[in-house]
Amino acid sequence: MWSTCNQINTKKKGYQTIHSAKLSICSIHHCEGPATSDRILLEVARKIKSEMKFMGSVDNDSILRDSIQALKQFSWDTVYLELEANIPTLVKLLR
Repeated sequence: MWSTCNQINTKKKGYQTIHSAKLSICSIHHCEGPATSDRILLEVARKIKSEMKFMGSVDNDSILRDSIQALKQFSWDTVYLELEANIPTLVKLLR
């Protein structure tokens, strides 16, 4: 379980990352204004939401549902591989 401090820091980092991506997209593509970058950001958010919904579904064999024995062999590398396979848009955004 994440501490409250970790949750707050993660939310701040996520906001900063999305905000900076929005500014980058707008400056790179010479958008016609904030409405265009907002639409791009909304589409990225929808894509990530869809990917996350699939990852949390019972149809997806996730390490989140592993047995206690499997959790004893927990590895951040395994978590990263699962995130990369199931939520590639978010992983790319956070890089």
